[in-house]
Formats: sequence, C-alpha cells, structure tokens
Amino acid sequence: MHGENLAYVIYTSGSTGQPKGAGNRHSALTNRLCWMQEAYGLNTRDSVLQKTPFSFDVSVWEFFWPLMTGSRLVVAAPGDHRDPQKLVALINAQRITTLHFVPSMLQAFLQDSAVASCHSLQRIVCSGEALPVDAQQQVFAKLPQADLYNLYGPTEAAIDVTHWTCRDEGRDTVPIGQPIANLRTYVLDAELAPVPVGVAGELYLGGAGLARSYHRRPALTAECFVPCPFHNGARLYRTGDRVRQRANGIIEYLGRLDHQIKLRGLRIELGEIEARLLEHPVVREATVLAVDGKHLVGYLVLQEAGDDWRERLSAYLASHVPDYMVPAQWVLLEQMPLSPNGKLDRKALPKPQASGRDYVAPQTGLEQQLAAVWAQVLEVERVGLHDNFFELGGHSLLVLLLKDRIHKACGATLAVNQLMLHPTIAGQARCIEGDVGGSLIVRLNSQTQGTPLYLFHPSFGSVHCYKAIAMAMREQRPVLGVICRTLVEEGVEVPTWAQMVEDYTQQLLLTQPHGAFRLGGWSLGGNLAMEVAYRLEQAGRTVELLGWIDAPPPARFTAFWQEGARVDERVICAAERRVELLAVMFPAYAEQIQDVWQMAAGDQDEQWQRVSEWAERTLGDSFRVLKDELQSGGETERSWALKQVLDERLQDADYRAIKAPVNCWWAALSEGGIHQALIETGMREVIGQSGIQRSVVIDTTHHRIVDNAEFISSFVSAME
Repeated sequence: MHGENLAYVIYTSGSTGQPKGAGNRHSALTNRLCWMQEAYGLNTRDSVLQKTPFSFDVSVWEFFWPLMTGSRLVVAAPGDHRDPQKLVALINAQRITTLHFVPSMLQAFLQDSAVASCHSLQRIVCSGEALPVDAQQQVFAKLPQADLYNLYGPTEAAIDVTHWTCRDEGRDTVPIGQPIANLRTYVLDAELAPVPVGVAGELYLGGAGLARSYHRRPALTAECFVPCPFHNGARLYRTGDRVRQRANGIIEYLGRLDHQIKLRGLRIELGEIEARLLEHPVVREATVLAVDGKHLVGYLVLQEAGDDWRERLSAYLASHVPDYMVPAQWVLLEQMPLSPNGKLDRKALPKPQASGRDYVAPQTGLEQQLAAVWAQVLEVERVGLHDNFFELGGHSLLVLLLKDRIHKACGATLAVNQLMLHPTIAGQARCIEGDVGGSLIVRLNSQTQGTPLYLFHPSFGSVHCYKAIAMAMREQRPVLGVICRTLVEEGVEVPTWAQMVEDYTQQLLLTQPHGAFRLGGWSLGGNLAMEVAYRLEQAGRTVELLGWIDAPPPARFTAFWQEGARVDERVICAAERRVELLAVMFPAYAEQIQDVWQMAAGDQDEQWQRVSEWAERTLGDSFRVLKDELQSGGETERSWALKQVLDERLQDADYRAIKAPVNCWWAALSEGGIHQALIETGMREVIGQSGIQRSVVIDTTHHRIVDNAEFISSFVSAME
C-alpha cells in the first residue's frame, strides 16, 4: 500500500448546501497518529474512551491510537456521548484515562454534579470548535488531575494540525497553539502575503497532513487547495478561519470568515460579539445569529440568570462594541442544541419570540406610511403605533436615515431632534401634523413603572448618549432625556444658564405633576441636574437621588479650569469639525478617524476627502447617510455651534444646597477624575459632609464613561 492511497473520505457540509467529501491519505494519518503518541504517550495502563460517531474524523484516532500502543479501547454505547450522567458512570466504571470532547459537549459534561468524581481522567482532548476560557477554567477547578489539550484541524487535513496544552494565561481566549509535526501554518492576507504579528488574517495550512482532494470535485479542490508561494510544488489549504499569531508563534482563533456578515451596510464579525460575551463572568456559552439578515439575536447559557440579565449584558456589550453589534433580541437556553457529532447545531436554535408588549396597529394613512418607513430602516417585519424606535434596534445613525426616508415617503421634513423627542409612530405622526407642544422630554425607554430618571443633555445638546443606560434600565424604571431647546426650535437663541435651569424645571413639573424625581447627567448635564434638583426641592417636590457623571466644578475652582479644562478657544475649520463630529458618532472608530485625518496630505478639503473615502470603505452605508448631513452643515453643524456656546454658559453654573443624596462617577483618565478630591470637597462645602452617598472611579476616558460596562452596572445598581 502506498502512503498516497486514501485512508478515508469524510463528508462535511458545504456553504452551497452540497456536502463535500475530503479524502485523507494513509501517510497523513500515520503522521498524525505518530505525533500524538510522541506528544501524549499512551501506555498499556491507559484506557481510551471511543465515543465519537465515525462520521467525525476524531473517531479515527479514538479507534487506532490505543490499538497501535497496546492501550485498552472502551467503546461507548450509541448516543451515550450526549448524556453527561452516563459518561460519568462509564468513566468511573472503566477507569478511563483519555477521552475527547467537542467544547460544547465538554461544557454540558462539566455541569453534571458528579463530574469531580472522575479521578481516573488524565487527558482531555478538545477539538471541533473554539474552546471557551470558561470551560478551561472549569476543567482546572473540577478535574485538576487531568491535562487539557486544545487541538485544531479541519476535515481537509488528517484530523488535527495544531496543538496547545491549556494553562491559565489570564487571557480572554484559549489559543489553538502551534503546528504538529511536519505541518506548516501561515497567517496570510487576501494576496497570500504574511500579515504582521498580532494582525488578523486567514489561516493557511501546508505540509504532510493535507487531504488529497475533495472527492470528485476538481473545481472546488482547485479553489481551496492553492499553490504555496513559499515552497515550489507544494500546496496550501485555505481554511476560511480568522486567526492572529503572537510573537512566539502561538496562534489564536478568532472565528470564521464566513461568519462575517453585513448588516445595515456595516460589516460585523459574529465571532467578535460572541468572544466579548464569553468574557462576562455570568456567561457560560454564547452564540450570535443574524436572523433573516435583518437583526442580531444572542443565544446564551448563563451560570446564573438574575432578573436584569438582559440589561446587564446589553450594557456590557455596548461598552465593548458599537451599538449596531448589540443583539436586538436575546434567547436564554438551558443548554445549546448539539449535532450528532456534539458540535453546536445552529439550525436547531429556536426562533426568538416577539416582544411581549401589546401591539397596536397604525391606523391612519400617515401612521401606516411611517410604519412602512420604520420597517424598512430597522429591517423588521412589523412596527406598532407605540413601539420605541430605540428598543427596536434604532440608534443615532439610523435616525439620520429615518429622517431622509420620511422626507422621501411623506414629503415631511422632521429635524433629528424631533425624531428623538418623539421616538414612536404616534409621536412622529403628531409632529408632522403639527399637533405637538414645546416639550423637551425624550422618552429613552418604554418602562412606565418606578420613579422616573431624567438625564440632562451634555454640551452637544442631545441625549442619544444615554441610550445604553436607558436600555440597561428598561425593566427597572422610566428613563427620559432632557434635550436643549435650541436643537428643537428653529431660530431660537441659546438661552442663558439661568434660563435653561428655569425652563427645564418647568418642563419636569409639567411632565410629572405628582411624585418623586431622580435626576442625573454626564459632563455639563451633571451641573444642570444639580441646579434643577435645587429648583424642584424649592417647589416642594422630592428628588430621591442625583447622579453626577464626570461633571466639572463651577468656574470659581480655578485649580481645575487652569490645568486644562478650559473652554476650547481654538478656531476650528469646518472640515475638522466634521472629523470631530464623525468621531463622536462612531466612537469605536474614533482613534482611526483621527489618525486618517492627521496622516492625510493636502489642504483641509483634501484631508476631508481622504477621511470621507476611508469612511465609505470602512463604515459603509451608515457613513453615506451621515455624509450629506456633515457636508451641508445642517443639524450637526448646529450641534457643534451649540457646544461652543454651552461650554461658555457652564461658567455660570454653581453647586446648590440640595437635600437629595449625590452619587458621583468619575472617569479616571479625565480632568474630572484627576481632580476628584478637589471637586467633591467643594461640593461637600455646599451640600454637607454626608451629601455624597457614593463616589466611584471608572478606568476609562471622559467620552467613553457613559457606555462603559463597569459604569453602567454601578449606575443601575445605585438606582435600584
């Protein structure tokens, strides 16, 4: 028999729906088995459990490795590989030392109450899926005597091609390691050029372990098995897996390239969302799907689910990824559905249920027109009369798209801030019909029970920055924003500080004639919250709590203002204003946006053109919607001008002797965080020594604190 003869053909699913059969050679299989024995050293005292269905290539080593080394082979009954209780009993009865798990099945196995009794286990081999850090840590805790190995390999190679001995590195991923004997790995870009250390690329495989071909699929073979640019006459297999390589050669698996989707014009790595979720301590398993290509759904298995798990995880995720990567819906599962091979069966994941809120159909022709526009913009099937735009997955960028689509469909021009003030079909219909008052109150979630929390605008005048807080609290209490009147009413001059405080106080009293208030604000919004709280208390109303979020002190605290927190007096050109506003709208790309601007050659218009070209490539349709608004000036220009004036108005703010307890949050990397003691000392001189109920420092910057997971968790807890 020749080494090039076929040893087996195993079929795997194809992206077109037609299975493809990978034919592996005897020489490749021999190389793989000899490496495994050299690496892990079975002997006659070992017992190997064969439990993998033979349609899965792991079964090949389970059968032949013990037979070639004189170890004992124990074959599990059909179906027992999916029953943790039976596996525990079999391991103990047969004194199993070595076995394999797909990570999904390992996690299920580790949940059995008797798993720690499996003292005979010495080697646990994992492959077939990414191994979560949580599963690794559970093995370390529950089976400390067993070594855990993370192996990687596609069906197009002889079982496994890389290996890693697991250890606690304090990282958020478990590597797939380095090549086994006589295999080669390459991390390449689309031009088959090596990428730098730490940069993501596609994993290519070469060497003795590659499959011969796809059975009777010559075109597919030529597409996936390509000539190696580094060794004449050799081949590489392109895996379709995204990886990155450390400086020491260790490879980290990042996800499938074909799990990269495009949603609302933006490229999204589902694996990135899953990885961030798995870093949260309550998440045991996570997978994310794009349902019907319209919105994201997160499927979770949790260590323990409190009442507010949706809010906590949404807020946590919102602080690590852009808001368009936060799932619109969540499904909590007892366990993930598994295929016969023990892998995650994505097709068996249940469809998410519709929101439990009562559906009220749009009635009038205008309401139905608006609902159709919403459905198109949000890519949802049905929109109710009272559904909240932001709870259906809307965000600040989609508001701009909504504005444009409403104008085209209805002929009506609504300002962005009108859309935010009235985030329902009913409210926007009233706006178009002119049947709205001069309210400045924006409803940020749909909760109606509990003491309302009012959050005051920072210096840009808008309140979309509070979306993550509102979503995190939508099961706890109503969250409402107070927006600047200048953004709502055309031609209105920016009021003085005293006029703003008086206006907002009256707005709250009219909106809520009875009951207590909770107030808060970030940056300038914190100063507004304190002054409005004082006015409300003077009017005989109760303010239960005030949230001061990295807000500056009054102007008389010269030590603060003289050391870098002064009003920015630079004259900034229109193009630079566009760049700064773009960074505000896309905080996840803020550093890249600034880098592109700084590195662009030419005058300011040419620099903006370079930024614009980069943004169109990187941000897609979301930027194209925003581009005209930025270049025409419009409302974004008004927001910038408003910021300059409001920063000046802030000089008239002061502390007030309020009865409400103050809770402070500081960004460690901001001027406020640096001068925390100075600001709080001055505040206590006015409100009393016991006036500050808590003071929390968050390791972040001023501009990122409002969507930081640690902050939101602390803030929500303080509001309970």
